[in-house]
Amino acid sequence: MSEDEIEEIKKVFTMMDTQNGKRPPRGQLDPNQLMEAMNALGIVWKKSDVYQTLAEVDHDNSGTVGLEEFINLTTALVTEADLDRTNGNFDALFAKFDHGGDGYVDLAKLRFVCRELGEQLGSGSEQADDQLREMLKHASKDGSGERVTKDELYDCLAKTRLM
Repeated sequence: MSEDEIEEIKKVFTMMDTQNGKRPPRGQLDPNQLMEAMNALGIVWKKSDVYQTLAEVDHDNSGTVGLEEFINLTTALVTEADLDRTNGNFDALFAKFDHGGDGYVDLAKLRFVCRELGEQLGSGSEQADDQLREMLKHASKDGSGERVTKDELYDCLAKTRLM
């Protein structure tokens, strides 16, 4: 994984650990926070998956996962299998972006997802929207930056190895 991908994983860990800055960091995630973090990264888990994985990676038997354990776990889960569209992982990820269910992601939907994830873009709303438009423009095949389809998002994520 690239340094940028590792930084993104660390951001998700910190966001869950501090409850979006509402409490001081503890340096660990409990099972519920672990499941939320994985879902935020597009990895769809059931409760049973969380507890089974926690038992495998929780070497100190604390019932929680620390940052290093979380990074190791996450990097192990983001594999070539994630590029396999037949397993439903990508469809679940796209559904998080396409909350309207109309088959595309536009500026409003991308802005919503970023806010839900606690992502801070730019210093003002217009600057943030410009950054989001650039993301859409990069992913859209026609370069319009207006909206992207599921296939365009998949191709973009696969190209940049975020999937």
